[in-house]
Amino acid sequence: KPLNNPVELKQQIIEQGTYQGQQYRYIVLRKVILMPQESGNLEIEPMVLDIETELPTGRRDFFGYPEMGIVRKVFSSGKKKIQVKPLPEKGKPEDFGGAVGQFSFKVTPSTTSLKAGEPLTLTVTVEGKGNLNLFSLPQPIAPPALEIYDPINSENIGPGANGLQGSKTDKYTIIPQYKGDYLIKPLRFSYFDLATNTYKTITSEAIPIAVIDG
Repeated sequence: KPLNNPVELKQQIIEQGTYQGQQYRYIVLRKVILMPQESGNLEIEPMVLDIETELPTGRRDFFGYPEMGIVRKVFSSGKKKIQVKPLPEKGKPEDFGGAVGQFSFKVTPSTTSLKAGEPLTLTVTVEGKGNLNLFSLPQPIAPPALEIYDPINSENIGPGANGLQGSKTDKYTIIPQYKGDYLIKPLRFSYFDLATNTYKTITSEAIPIAVIDG
């Protein structure tokens, strides 16, 4: 089923357009971004508009003016069908988590040299355009001497020209327990690039952590 993401319309602007060979004035009532969750032929249910309008009744009042009557009309956009292609199996990375679009990926430590018991923050961020609301970020792996706490998640996602765009971030608090030199392993983020129709993988650098006292 398509996942519905409404686009906020700040104001409704009257525009000119052509429909079935005739000129009309129109406004955009609603706009949504659809994210299909499965491949195949999918149906989008019709949007229905139920309105009351004034129309001439064909009669005239006591003073000779045309009488107007309230008429209820229901308009339907009709069902829409879309064809959703499956993602290719060829070249799909084992760690592919469903990200589709164009993204950048970075892993940033607040420090790489500290004392035992002193916290550091590891920030994992994906930025770009695509289905940002439908995948999770990779999790860091470190030796047991580095205690990793559950992340604080944040998102800055909004509508773009062709779908969603923005960033999502996980911030981990890491507290070393003992003096020594440790390594946070590289993190891999894989996605399907719509610009090239290929899978791409971004790998962060390994992060050495020096615990200088403890």
